[in-house]
Amino acid sequence: MQAFRNAHEGTPLINPASGGSSSSSSSGRRRSSRTVGTRLLWSFVVLSIAMTTLLTTALVYRIDAPGEQPMMASLFEMMNGALVEGEDSCPEGPACKLPRRKAISTVIVGERMISTTNENFVCVTMDWWPKEKCDYGHCPWHNSSMLSINLDHPLLRSAVSTMAPVVLRLGGSLTDHIIYEVPSTSGKPAPPCKPIRPSKTDPLGFEGGCLTMARWDKLNKFCKDLGCQIVFDLNLAGGYETKESDPWWRGGSWKGSNVKAFLEYTRASEYPILGFELGNEVDVRHGVGAHVPTKKVVSAFVKVSKTIKDLWSTAQVKPLLIGPDSSVFDMEWYLEMAVELGHHLPMVDVWTYHIYSLGPGSPLLNPNMTDHMLNATKLDSLHVTVDKTREFVQTLEDGGNKKFQLWCGEAGGAYNSGRNLYTNSFISG
Repeated sequence: MQAFRNAHEGTPLINPASGGSSSSSSSGRRRSSRTVGTRLLWSFVVLSIAMTTLLTTALVYRIDAPGEQPMMASLFEMMNGALVEGEDSCPEGPACKLPRRKAISTVIVGERMISTTNENFVCVTMDWWPKEKCDYGHCPWHNSSMLSINLDHPLLRSAVSTMAPVVLRLGGSLTDHIIYEVPSTSGKPAPPCKPIRPSKTDPLGFEGGCLTMARWDKLNKFCKDLGCQIVFDLNLAGGYETKESDPWWRGGSWKGSNVKAFLEYTRASEYPILGFELGNEVDVRHGVGAHVPTKKVVSAFVKVSKTIKDLWSTAQVKPLLIGPDSSVFDMEWYLEMAVELGHHLPMVDVWTYHIYSLGPGSPLLNPNMTDHMLNATKLDSLHVTVDKTREFVQTLEDGGNKKFQLWCGEAGGAYNSGRNLYTNSFISG
């Protein structure tokens, strides 16, 4: 840059003091000759740089009109092999699978608001799964359960604090197995605390499960220290009767004394819980761990809603009541639950559903999963589900009800622990 500046200012590019006596005419002619040659050389370099910049800019920013064939792909795309045709010219990798880019037009209409996203958008989950949880020969959970994970690990704390104010959802498939080791305010002793252990008869492959209040205290301190907000998933299906001949069946009336005792302890501890979910994938049609009839789901929601309202009656902000956390969004079932709620409908603050866009993690059951990860058309098909959820909430609000929040309470690439080296990497659905 200094040489370029000097050439334009007319100052010598070679210091006379460094090349012999300035009084010698022959050495002066040699210096003059070298000066002219150097200037010509730098002029050529500057011209080359300018032409290369213009050409590169034209290549990179060229937009092809509809119907035209591109005259030349951008240098960037050629280097990445995204638009180079022929097996021999494209290197191995995901870029070779990308379609040729097409020109599109985008129109933004700013006259009306479609939806809003609040600060609670970012959410992560700590699950219950123990290290014995395996799928398709892969056992990925290790000690990541909320019951056993090292809450003082510097990498974990750094990750959570960086995402603050992140929502930490505590829940998952074994939610409806968990009891809370807490005595009731009426003097009833705490139930015996049994660890999660494998089971050959349970639909989820495990039985038992217990959250001690000492661990609950640590989880709350963890969020207080790092700036996360807790959404806790309460046991719904565990409050109903079961029968050995049908492990999915749930009947009788809901017995929620243990849930109530847990909520009483939480309120007495003045923990600032953002919300309580109720049940995890236990609806009668698509339940994974249990099939709870709609009326019984609603009965539990009504009772828990009343408990939260009573306990937090003097609080400026009460926890949200969230659910039903179905494994899929079944419009018919959601409307059925809304009708069954009747005048209790406004007590549900947030409606939730789960979605796993890539299906099961099994290579045998889902051989095309890795192709779907990079398929924009496949991933974009999720809008069908999203449109249905929006239609559901709009239907409720058109009926004169309050404004409801709609959350995707659980989401990921592939269910059943994902697929090793794919959904636990940066390429996921």
